[in-house]
Amino acid sequence: MNKKEINKLSKLVIIGGFLGTGKTTTILSLARKLLDSGKKIGIVTNDQGSDLVDTNFLSANGLEVLAVEGSCFCCSFNEFTEKVAELRKKSEVDVLLCEPVGSCTDLIATIFKPLTENRGYILSDFSENFSLSPLVIVAEPKRITRYMKDNSDSEINYLFQKQLEEANIIAVNKCDMYDKAEIDRIKKYLAEKFKGVQVLEISAKNDINIDVLLEYALGGEFSGNALLDIDYKRYAKAEAELGWLNLSCLVASKNGETFDINAKMREYMTKFGGAFSNSDLRESLIAHLKCYAVAQNDFYKASIVDDLNANSIDENNIMSGNYKECNIIVNARIKTTPEVLRKVCEENINVVFGEFDVKYLNLECFSPKEPTPTFGRK
Repeated sequence: MNKKEINKLSKLVIIGGFLGTGKTTTILSLARKLLDSGKKIGIVTNDQGSDLVDTNFLSANGLEVLAVEGSCFCCSFNEFTEKVAELRKKSEVDVLLCEPVGSCTDLIATIFKPLTENRGYILSDFSENFSLSPLVIVAEPKRITRYMKDNSDSEINYLFQKQLEEANIIAVNKCDMYDKAEIDRIKKYLAEKFKGVQVLEISAKNDINIDVLLEYALGGEFSGNALLDIDYKRYAKAEAELGWLNLSCLVASKNGETFDINAKMREYMTKFGGAFSNSDLRESLIAHLKCYAVAQNDFYKASIVDDLNANSIDENNIMSGNYKECNIIVNARIKTTPEVLRKVCEENINVVFGEFDVKYLNLECFSPKEPTPTFGRK
């Protein structure tokens, strides 16, 4: 297939990476670039549960987004391909950006291979309509540095290594937050350890090298990587170490007066994060907290990653005014038990919004089940 033929097809780009690396911000940055160039974009997000902050955030930015909820892409492969087909048919999109769950790996065997082999529901014409890009893995410098220094054979390290190991392109995100010498050291390490991978430094938030990443992703084509050497028992154990929480609720002022939702959300995130970052677990904490609040056509979106340091709240968008009520979505992925995670979530809702009417719409808290891909490894 020549370049001219590939350009007629819808490009499907899968962007993976560990929790808190900035995958969603990367996808938003890529989408804006593509829209500016006149391309039609579709996005498929993914979560083990429901009520995903990322889906709401991307939709609020005017993008066409569908979600696979309740399981990862690889374990709900037929639903994933249904969403892909639906977006292409609905909008005749030029590029589809797909974000798997942050705790997933072995994507080549469970997603890429089945796609290229036209396996699964409605995939009889995949190769006639789509061109599959190389696998992009977004990584965060702090986690890479921790991995470089940590000689332990932990399950989380094992999972993180496998994500990097199968990448075609590793995008080292948030590069503008670190010294150039540190980024150069990280890039050299990755290039030497994972032979053949393209390593690129980016800042999705501040539009550094996003054009280059787009060129790498759209200019290349998946060429049939070798399958990972992976132990699924260890993979499952790593995922099971994480508590997974999704909350949605409606918060309303009892006296009918407007209130500062931005300030309330910051307070909630600070207290939620502080419950873990001040504990003895801090040094080994694996964590990601995302919060989203929407009122009328206005919204707040922010996150805290890694050690849940309350001083490192990253606000992607803040509300322009005060309102009488809002809908809130909270996604937390933390190395703790679901029981502890639920308790912290509910206690701080009571503390921060105790003077408000709070109606819980959904609260789910669990550890991911053992991965069982729709199409196993050959």
